Amino acid sequence: MFLLEPDAPVVISPTDLRVAGACEFALLRRFDVVLDRGAPLTTEDDPVLARTKALGDAHEQRYLRRLRAERRVVGVDRPRERSRAAYEQAADATLLALASDADVVYQAAFFDGRLHGFADFVVREPSGWTIVDTKLARTESVPALLQIAAYAVQLRDAGVPTTSHARLVLGDGQERDHQLADIVPVYRERRLRMERVLDAHQACGSAVVWGDERLLACGRCEECQAQLEATRDVLLVAGVRTSSRTKLATVGVHTVEDLATRVEPVPDLSAASLGRLREQARLQSGQDADPSHTVTAEVHDP
Repeated sequence: MFLLEPDAPVVISPTDLRVAGACEFALLRRFDVVLDRGAPLTTEDDPVLARTKALGDAHEQRYLRRLRAERRVVGVDRPRERSRAAYEQAADATLLALASDADVVYQAAFFDGRLHGFADFVVREPSGWTIVDTKLARTESVPALLQIAAYAVQLRDAGVPTTSHARLVLGDGQERDHQLADIVPVYRERRLRMERVLDAHQACGSAVVWGDERLLACGRCEECQAQLEATRDVLLVAGVRTSSRTKLATVGVHTVEDLATRVEPVPDLSAASLGRLREQARLQSGQDADPSHTVTAEVHDP
């Protein structure tokens, strides 16, 4: 995501839809970086992710070579600068390519003023144009389906004749079509919620706060993990689920140390479960305070 003008709505992409679907807190942490309200999370390079990206690029290139051997393929250049005019020019170039005698448009650019992206392929079929994206995965994912739905909607809004489906080319070579009637409504709903969350945050003027009950937080991503550790959140305790965390929060148990010393009952949490979680919290609290971080264990039932 990025801003084309300081006070304009943020420009989003299908990647942001994926992040929002998994964790709205992480989405707003990244937005805060764009708004200069916070610093980006420092992470180490992940060789597995780098390898996965390389394999994904190779998968796309194999499919491109196959299409070029069979049909006329026209490519679209990506914007050379981050400006509204550049993104609109790339989208216009895509429409021109679709109006030509091309059979396939490669790296088709899309921009509706708010959402931008690049489809791997737009393929001409007898009943219209079909969005086709290559994905290294063996099965379809919701983010992948939302992505192809987003591009198909922009084609239709531009008056381009489209087929009733979009296609994913999976890592094992399978080509799977998905009906737009099934996935477009989900895309519209997800996008609307994300835009509302982003616009409200942009207008509030302050950085996102951990624990904001209006947001969905996964508790597992890097952004959430950093906050869990910084606040000693009770979710750090092995065995504590989000449902248990909610019950504990109602009685003021928010941190690992709060749970480690909790002896009073917690509504809707059995005494056995509370006792098990309390003992786990006590062990972890002691281990975290130990400079050597020695792992300890206790046997309750030999």
